[in-house]
Amino acid sequence: MRVCQALAACPLVMVSEVMRDTDTSRFAHIRFPALGWGEKEGTVTNSERRISRQRAFLPAPGEAKPDWWIIARIAQRLGHGAAFAWDHPHAIFSEHAALTAFENHGDRQLNLAALAQLTPRRVGCPGALAVADYREALSHARRVQVTPQPHGATPNLLYPLMLNSGRLRDQWHTMTRTGYVPRLMQHLAEPTVDISPQDAARLGVQEGQLTRISAPRGLMVARAKINPGQRDGELFVPMHWNSCFSPSGQGECAGGGALRSAFRSAREQANRSAAYAVATCLAGGALQPGRTDAAGPGVHWWRKATAGVSRMTLAADKPLLEWLMAYCTGQGWQLQIAQPASEAACWPGMTGH
Repeated sequence: MRVCQALAACPLVMVSEVMRDTDTSRFAHIRFPALGWGEKEGTVTNSERRISRQRAFLPAPGEAKPDWWIIARIAQRLGHGAAFAWDHPHAIFSEHAALTAFENHGDRQLNLAALAQLTPRRVGCPGALAVADYREALSHARRVQVTPQPHGATPNLLYPLMLNSGRLRDQWHTMTRTGYVPRLMQHLAEPTVDISPQDAARLGVQEGQLTRISAPRGLMVARAKINPGQRDGELFVPMHWNSCFSPSGQGECAGGGALRSAFRSAREQANRSAAYAVATCLAGGALQPGRTDAAGPGVHWWRKATAGVSRMTLAADKPLLEWLMAYCTGQGWQLQIAQPASEAACWPGMTGH
């Protein structure tokens, strides 16, 4: 939330991105189409100091450009052309290598000046780290003792549970790219909350129920997954969903700390006003519902990419049909709802099953 507020307050936000619609790009005043990993040329250095030459194996889509080209052109427009006169990734690496050798009289191990023909190697460390040649001036590696720090949150009467968030098998970070791949969404189509059988019984939570999770930092809604391997008093939610796929299913919004025992299922309110529906629309129109304010207050939705279409699952604490009809009509979509045709006949343009 604080990051969103900071970006919204910025007078100018420029984003270099490979995807058209992301949580960050929605705050951008200027968007630059960038190249993805397989479209880039240059070098890659990993955490063990191994430098590899990377060559593109995919053509650049449309007007997309590498990040260095975008930065250089902006700098040139701002009057810094001499300092950013790069025309190829090799020019950037040459400048970087020369900088490591500048005024380096042997007291710094990082010196890339001799790397004319690059092959994968470890800079200054040909063997294992345990037998590395540390400089005599240091006499030994600079080791820093790390002491585990408390997370700062403890359960209390208001928030008696602890929430952990983490990765799923088929996702990487925030589904910016993987969320659009139907095969990767087969493992888990929407956010879930793992809860122990004991906690589920105590809170009246059933398998598959839509469950609210309240925390000091926010609120999320996810389907309950009763997991015998989950420890009592703790919950687990995936970290991947963003506002393009589920505004109220973001584990990081509610993550970190103790949780309020405000477990309620959206279906639990069925006797009053809750509703549940599944809508299918063309994939080309699926980005627009990603706006966090599109559904309005009290409406929660989850989006899943499937072959050729995007499936939207919705739930609400209020009558949903009126909003759903108005929204789909405004988007020019056909709406199909799994209910008796006699009921669907009450809604012009709606077909029922």
